[in-house]
Amino acid sequence: MWSEIRQALLSVTLDERQVTPMVQGGGTGAGLAALASALIGSAPPEVTAMLDRATDAQMAGEAWITQLGAMLSRPHQPIRLNIGGRSRAAIQDYAERVGTSPESLERLETWFDLATGLDADFIVAIDLAESVLPRIGLEFYFADTAGSGQFLERLGAQGLCNAAERDGIRLWNEGSRLARRLNHVKLVASSSDDVSAKAYLAAHYQGDAAGWERPA
Repeated sequence: MWSEIRQALLSVTLDERQVTPMVQGGGTGAGLAALASALIGSAPPEVTAMLDRATDAQMAGEAWITQLGAMLSRPHQPIRLNIGGRSRAAIQDYAERVGTSPESLERLETWFDLATGLDADFIVAIDLAESVLPRIGLEFYFADTAGSGQFLERLGAQGLCNAAERDGIRLWNEGSRLARRLNHVKLVASSSDDVSAKAYLAAHYQGDAAGWERPA
């Protein structure tokens, strides 16, 4: 459940989180169309029109595009857009403005509720072809391990994370000479009966590499 091999994913990222917009709102979307064409060879007119709509749906200082990718191994070979924002309401408003289906909007509402009372940032992932596709994802970035731990417990109550998986993530967070942490959790679904959860783990070396000695 927690691992997935991503095949043939190409992307352009301006920022790892939702700090800086990739494309300013109110534009023509030409920048996104150019990036999409660079990734997939040529963006059809229908896709270009959707990228225009996605650009115009941004709200200055509230919700914006942080990443664009080409999901080449999936049906329709969609363009993946990641959208960050200042609040739950801003991200939900963006998803509605760009043309996300009522069913997907309802799933977002349910997923946001799972993080109620926790200190978290969010990024929503939307797939575009000639229209907004049913598949949607929501990433949760927690300020501390206490918040992520509570969230994993809530996922467990929904049948999306078992005890062994939670324990494995807690062990990873304990770290060593490598600083290890849960980077984010992502919920994904194409319909109401195929919701899945994925954990993304991160690690970086801490300390002076030059002064490190290999244990005997």
